[in-house]
Amino acid sequence: MKKDQGISFHIPLKFRWMPILWQYWLLNLFLGKKELFLNYGFLSTSEATSGLQDGYDPQTTRLGLYRYVASRVSLEGYDVLEVGSGRGGGAAYIMECHKPKSLVGLDFCPNAVRFCQQYYLRESLVFQTGRAEELPFPDQSFDVVINIESSHLYRSIEQFLREATRVLRKKGHLLLADMRTEKGIALLRQQFIHTGLSIVAEQQITENVLAALKQDNAFRKTMIQQEVPWFLRPDIRQIAAVKDSRMYRSLQNGTVQYWSFVLQNQTQRAGLS
Repeated sequence: MKKDQGISFHIPLKFRWMPILWQYWLLNLFLGKKELFLNYGFLSTSEATSGLQDGYDPQTTRLGLYRYVASRVSLEGYDVLEVGSGRGGGAAYIMECHKPKSLVGLDFCPNAVRFCQQYYLRESLVFQTGRAEELPFPDQSFDVVINIESSHLYRSIEQFLREATRVLRKKGHLLLADMRTEKGIALLRQQFIHTGLSIVAEQQITENVLAALKQDNAFRKTMIQQEVPWFLRPDIRQIAAVKDSRMYRSLQNGTVQYWSFVLQNQTQRAGLS
């Protein structure tokens, strides 16, 4: 099995001179309460062709990615974990609209978790700090694990997948949406099998993500100009995938693809029937 670097494509998703934790910490610091989502967004074909509507909220596209991913399996009445919960908007939406029994949002960035703990006061919705490769939960704690647009930053995607299968109950689901190179997607499929996960469904959603980025481009550029110090703006533009950034071009020309997977835990553990 190849090392995880095979799926860690070398495109500008991070500052060259700063650890990931500090990048993320700064990003959360600048955003304040203006952004509840950090993903690239998702527009359906009909939304993309209809264009902007009166009263359009630019966060609608980022919420759209959660709507798409969370609708892939039933969450009602189940225990759900989101790994990489970020600003908490997705977890709050899932709790309100999909009615899980409980939802834990886990993120490795302390100030993001503090923001969520202060901003969202909802029963059965909790946020805590932790690492994706070392999930701080007992075996078989959850029915569904959700992971949106963060796995490409992990040091070991395979270790995260092992941890996800460990905390999932038998036949539980992992809903994963993220971007990779074409070779990275092929390797990722191998790693699913290697860690006891079967692919129930998969869909390339690059065009939907690009449509969202295009629609939100002016908003993203304005927010960066207003909220981010001048010396960090070039790097943040790359991370935000504004038009003409290397990331946007990579998605546009197919060098990078965005996929959504529904995975099921097939791991057999002692004591389980």
